[in-house]
Amino acid sequence: MINTVGIYNECFDLCACVIMAVLVISRLTKGYQLSFERRGSMALTLLNVDLFLASFLELTRSMMLNNAAFNLSAAIEVVGLLQRIAHISLSYLFFLFAYFLVHEDQPDGKKWLLISFPYIFIAAELLIPYSRDKIYQLIGNSYYLRGPWQWQLYLYSIIYMVGAVDIVWKNRQKLQKEKQQKKRFWWILSFELVYLVTIFLRVSFEYLQITYFMLAISLMTLTIWLNDYDLDSWRTQSLIDELSGTKNRQAFRRDFGQFIGHDLCVAMIDVDNFKEFNDESGHATGDKVIETIGRNGLIQFGGEFYRYGGDEFIVVSQMKRQDFVAKLNLLAQDVKRADVGSRPITLTIGYYFGHPRTPSEVRKLFHLADANLYFGKSRGRDQIIGEKP
Repeated sequence: MINTVGIYNECFDLCACVIMAVLVISRLTKGYQLSFERRGSMALTLLNVDLFLASFLELTRSMMLNNAAFNLSAAIEVVGLLQRIAHISLSYLFFLFAYFLVHEDQPDGKKWLLISFPYIFIAAELLIPYSRDKIYQLIGNSYYLRGPWQWQLYLYSIIYMVGAVDIVWKNRQKLQKEKQQKKRFWWILSFELVYLVTIFLRVSFEYLQITYFMLAISLMTLTIWLNDYDLDSWRTQSLIDELSGTKNRQAFRRDFGQFIGHDLCVAMIDVDNFKEFNDESGHATGDKVIETIGRNGLIQFGGEFYRYGGDEFIVVSQMKRQDFVAKLNLLAQDVKRADVGSRPITLTIGYYFGHPRTPSEVRKLFHLADANLYFGKSRGRDQIIGEKP
């Protein structure tokens, strides 16, 4: 198949390229930190970058095809191949975005391999000349997509997009808890629908150049609705204990890797006879006790204060040891003065210092602080036990 110079419309790809360039720059200038809770946001950013690259490469290829100087040039074949790699990456990245939007765990090696296998397989086929020519042909400036293995492009994209739809649909209740999240749920499904339509349009109509423009408009709308404030707000809510207002156990697990390689002050805190507050005055009083400890803990330690579960709290700080012990004493005094019922709130606290270099050393540090906590309980409670600063 020999193409004729001047038949490719560059306008739609140019518009798509400009839209995605503005979107990518606006997102990247906000700055990102790589963590489990930000993977959904990172995947969305990579999806934006990939669509920019795909539309830019398609624009470049169209300009080459419309210029007689590039007729039968090998450069067109190279640009076309890179464009196809960028194009198939869209399905994979969107699936990752949907996955991390609703899953907070990090996939292990086997799960990563399972998730990535279709992408690795189809990318390998595009890189190998024999299989690439079976899927579509790139001969000079020809771009023929109707090879005998063309169905693999359909199947590959459908696998990831149906997988993304399935993930979002199964977690629709989580995504629809609030009005803004409900809108996000429907925008995600809308983008998936638009993408599935463009798959068939792109493979069926070689000269139809509107597909990336459609995707750019859809992805721009999706990104604006989700944006970092929305995604980060949703993730942050899942890391904050609703009752105490402090970070929760999930946040503690997320931050665990940040404890390695630093001078740490660790404290384990337990409310003395907490069950009696509930038994004597009702659960409302018990809730007020937790709220009081959380409020004062945030005053003294800010984001270094965690509610680990029930009436157990944890502090992990890099402040000076003398200051740390002083703040523990202030915390105990402040909650004891709080008016929550017929008797004061007393705390038993065990603390320890260290410089852990491995995850096991971090766990050992908590174990030692916990041992001091139980030693304080055995001595009658309402005590702060630990090594000297």
